[in-house]
Amino acid sequence: MKVSFLISASAFVRLQAAAFARGWASDPEYADRTVQRFLAAAPARRSHDGLADLAAMSGEFQASGIEDIVCTIGRFFGEGPRRLEIGGAEYTVPRRLRER
Repeated sequence: MKVSFLISASAFVRLQAAAFARGWASDPEYADRTVQRFLAAAPARRSHDGLADLAAMSGEFQASGIEDIVCTIGRFFGEGPRRLEIGGAEYTVPRRLRER
């Protein structure tokens, strides 16, 4: 299944070549959708801190569920993704899953 996800920019930069070798790619369309959702949900926010510190990626996963996907990404990057998008549905990843 195709999964789009947000990971810290520092983890992306550190492991970009290995992620690309694995078939994962930068996902500017997911990044744009995420920014649009963020702005729509909080139009009065003056600060968009945090958005610039994230990288959007996507890839194919053979996992049986969201927890498996989060664990796979976490093992690879050393941190779990903050958000996932699977089949057009977006999920916020609870901290307890990201920090495994």
